[in-house]
Amino acid sequence: MIGRLKYANHRDSLGPLAKMLAAAVDSRADLVTWVPTSPSRRRERGYDQAELIARAVARSLSVRARPTVRRLDRGPQMGKQRSERLETRFSPLRPLRSGVVVVVDDVRTTGASLGGVAAALRSAGVEWVIGATLAATPSRGAESTRRSEPETD
Repeated sequence: MIGRLKYANHRDSLGPLAKMLAAAVDSRADLVTWVPTSPSRRRERGYDQAELIARAVARSLSVRARPTVRRLDRGPQMGKQRSERLETRFSPLRPLRSGVVVVVDDVRTTGASLGGVAAALRSAGVEWVIGATLAATPSRGAESTRRSEPETD
């Protein structure tokens, strides 16, 4: 469902996915924002899937959604190693006085983007940042652990 939303603009699952994510988020949120996709991906797709999810989560929480940071690098994250992802920087668009901000992304791979956005938001005056994603890729350690476990009948 996430892949269909992200790569094919199939929004039929957006409502249920956003409601599930909103249910897992602290309802005291003052604002919902998102990890912005790269400008090239937004141009290519015509939309930012994290923004779509964030706006739907905000509706479910009855709070506002708005952009809060800009990505300082231009390239997509897909295919980058963790060390390269950690180099991605974000800058706040304006000072913020919100106490609790929920940052939405579709998939957490290393957490670098969420961490970068959280750092930018804290530098802009946000007190508490909650990261919320629909899915997470397994860590390499988890994959190798699963492969090394003995098979059982």
